[in-house]
Amino acid sequence: MKKIKKINRKWAILAVFNVGFITASISTSIIYSKNVQDNQQNNNLTNFITNIESLKQVSQNYINNEINSVNNWSNYISIENKNLDNALDYLRKINTNKKRYAHIIDMDNFEAYSSFYPKGEEKITIYEKYFYDNITEYEHSFKNNMLKIFNEQSSLTVLGKYAIPETSGGQALSVGKRVTIKTDNGNKDYLLLRVIPIDEIQKNWIFPTAYKSAEVGIITRKGDYVIQSSSMKSMSFLEFIRGYNFQDDYNKVYELGNLIESTDSGTLYYNNSKSEKCVWYYSSFDENSELDILGCIRYDELQTTNKDWLIVLIICGTILLLGIVDGIYLKNINKKLKESAEEAKQANKAKSYFLSAMSHDIRTPLNAILGMTYIAKNNLDNPDYAKECLNKSSAASQQLLTLINDILDISKIESGKLFLTYQTTSISSVFDTLTEIIKPLALNKKITFTHNLHNIDYNYVSTDKSRLEQICLNLLSNAVKYTNEHGKINLDISEKKLNDEEVLLIIIVEDNGIGMSEEFQKTMYQSFTKEINTQVNKTQGTGLGLYIIKLIVDAMGGKISCNSKVNIGTKFKIELNLKIVETPENIDTDKEIDYKKLKGLHILVAEDNKLNREIIQTILQDNEIECELTENGLECINKLLEGPSNTYNAIIMDVHMPIMDGISATKIIRKGHKEFDEIPIIAMTADAFKEDINNCLEAGMDAHLAKPINVKVLLDLLYNLTENK
Repeated sequence: MKKIKKINRKWAILAVFNVGFITASISTSIIYSKNVQDNQQNNNLTNFITNIESLKQVSQNYINNEINSVNNWSNYISIENKNLDNALDYLRKINTNKKRYAHIIDMDNFEAYSSFYPKGEEKITIYEKYFYDNITEYEHSFKNNMLKIFNEQSSLTVLGKYAIPETSGGQALSVGKRVTIKTDNGNKDYLLLRVIPIDEIQKNWIFPTAYKSAEVGIITRKGDYVIQSSSMKSMSFLEFIRGYNFQDDYNKVYELGNLIESTDSGTLYYNNSKSEKCVWYYSSFDENSELDILGCIRYDELQTTNKDWLIVLIICGTILLLGIVDGIYLKNINKKLKESAEEAKQANKAKSYFLSAMSHDIRTPLNAILGMTYIAKNNLDNPDYAKECLNKSSAASQQLLTLINDILDISKIESGKLFLTYQTTSISSVFDTLTEIIKPLALNKKITFTHNLHNIDYNYVSTDKSRLEQICLNLLSNAVKYTNEHGKINLDISEKKLNDEEVLLIIIVEDNGIGMSEEFQKTMYQSFTKEINTQVNKTQGTGLGLYIIKLIVDAMGGKISCNSKVNIGTKFKIELNLKIVETPENIDTDKEIDYKKLKGLHILVAEDNKLNREIIQTILQDNEIECELTENGLECINKLLEGPSNTYNAIIMDVHMPIMDGISATKIIRKGHKEFDEIPIIAMTADAFKEDINNCLEAGMDAHLAKPINVKVLLDLLYNLTENK
């Protein structure tokens, strides 16, 4: 027991010793640090003052040089007995520094002239207000300084700060000299000023990087600003100090003003506009000067913390912190590596699924195209059967084109290249288009298709019509596809007014088809996603439709929702906020085009691919349209120049061709041959992205026709572009 007490006593002594030693070390370090900090702070303040004094000398030399320049101007003009016009001409010539301006002021009426402006436009009005007595205290001070310079009462007096017209209201200061100008009534004294933009002086004020918050200005002995830094607020330095330190104690302001005016230099401790304690140092330029340089720095920047006594603690703490950070970092790295590996695995899986899905969905219609074409060739003696085979081949081609367009849509959307083209759109016209397309599809499957357009108070809205029709047709096509014979499909379109500028367009597509499981609905907006269902697997589809619909609806700022149950049906609802457009007075309505009017047109075609030339030639000839074929842009231009300018009614131009492409050919036709300015040029190309279309239009083409060629679109373009020509 005694041994234990002894050990405990030794432990207690050791603990007391350790505590005492640590306490003494800390106390000594604090005292030492405080002394070092005070000394360092004094040194920092001395260095700051030294820097301000150096900047004062730089500024004084700078201003003296400017005064010498204006003295030389004045002496020369006075000796040469120049009149006002000649004096201004001389100043324009001699003043080679474009950042300096010369003003001549008539002190009888304060009319002024600037050599900056051309002859006849020299007169400026910025000094005329000083002619009157009802001016502010600051303006009185400014006027007195002008008179002091004019009467040569001070060797170093400047005018500042004030806005000048030469720099569109930029701040400047001036030095001046009395000058004698020849007039019709004899010689007369004027005030000649050399005007210097303030930022030109400030460029010479360079502080050591250690003084991050340091600022410099120039004030008069009465506390008015000559050059005002960003932290120096109010109309004068005294007003600034009062507003942020004394409030309404004008006695202290009066004492501060007397102190600055009666002493050559001094150090002040006042808050800035952010209530931060600052050190202010002022110093007079010389005995006869009206100017003081004024420096400012935050008080805490002059303070330093002695770090010697903390060095061991910092090292140990740093090592410990590094250990903790490294541990957390390595853990994060491992987590991210696992996540990356999983993402790569999923990406490979998605890639494999994509290739598998594309292989199946491309080969299926391709097999139908090749197979039906083969069967048609072998049954030419049976025209009806051969025609049926070709119709099936055409349908499969359309299916393949739809798949390719879907993939291109996804590429555009995911790469941020989907551009919505907003235009005035008729809701009723969109409704009619949808019903006309879906009616025969529904009839073919013996499906009852009902449609309702109601509460449309604002028929014309601003939206992307083609994208609006695309999302509706995708939903309606899916409804037809996944609804059994004798089923029902309903299209309902209505509006709800949001405010005076917007309506909410509500589109509902509802069917009593096979429906979707809850599990599938969680992923149905992902690409290449199809319900695993024997009924679905019988139906051709890429699994891209809903994904594209969701992306387009999101791009249009809308919402899409779905309610579906297996073997009961599906209901999709789309809501889009659309801007109301006033009913156009001369809105174009869909009209039947009489393609017989195209008969006799003479079209020039530029296409390098032989098969494509044959296709376009046959399409045109079937519609009794004459055409001439060329194989590149150069041939097209030569052919165009062979005959009169009205030989051809239009040009169909491929974009990618050897020797000369379609873009280059179009630019030459438009810019080099004015007689062909108005001939319509239609781009015929497989480039179908928005930027490709824009490139064609910017080159001077009138329209864009995407391959594979849609005959109706081609004929419509020819009709619209040649109707009035």
